[in-house]
Amino acid sequence: MNARAARERWSRFSAADQATAREPHHAQSREPRSGARLAGLHRRKASTAGRIKRLAIQSCAMRKILKEEGACYEVFNERASIHSALGQRHQALADIDAMILLRPEMPNAYFTRAPWRIEEADFSSAVADLDKLVEIGDEYYFETAFFYRAVALLGLHRKQQALSDLKMLPDDFRMYVFSSGSISGMASKENLVTLASK
Repeated sequence: MNARAARERWSRFSAADQATAREPHHAQSREPRSGARLAGLHRRKASTAGRIKRLAIQSCAMRKILKEEGACYEVFNERASIHSALGQRHQALADIDAMILLRPEMPNAYFTRAPWRIEEADFSSAVADLDKLVEIGDEYYFETAFFYRAVALLGLHRKQQALSDLKMLPDDFRMYVFSSGSISGMASKENLVTLASK
């Protein structure tokens, strides 16, 4: 079931059913602030991927009808796009983390998260995301993955590895980089080769 079909089915539920499905969200909103902070600490301490995965599925507002993980994945994907458009980066990243836990074989979440990690100078995590993106093997993402991984590797001063990735790109390749140390704005393969060769 895709997200659009899910929303249509959701609209046919009675008000009582919808209220029941949303009940955990209402319960959270009634918590005092100190309780909300404490709940946040408990959530952050969830150490196993299995527990986080269960929480991710349960947090779908439409979980009564979105029983398949794939459908739940699409809800997180849409919400991450909305958070991103509103400039709510941390909320978008939380949804992307949930997407990866639900469907670790899907490339688009890594493709979205890696440039944000580069922008935040979390180069090691960005390289891990891009390694996974290359490993998944979707050719649509290859050039972008090699480009961004070269940017992240340069941030880690691993210049020879960055040059190896840059060799995978056509000579005229260029892409926008929001901010990564000395790299910002429209960057080309030539720019990165020059930096890696210094």
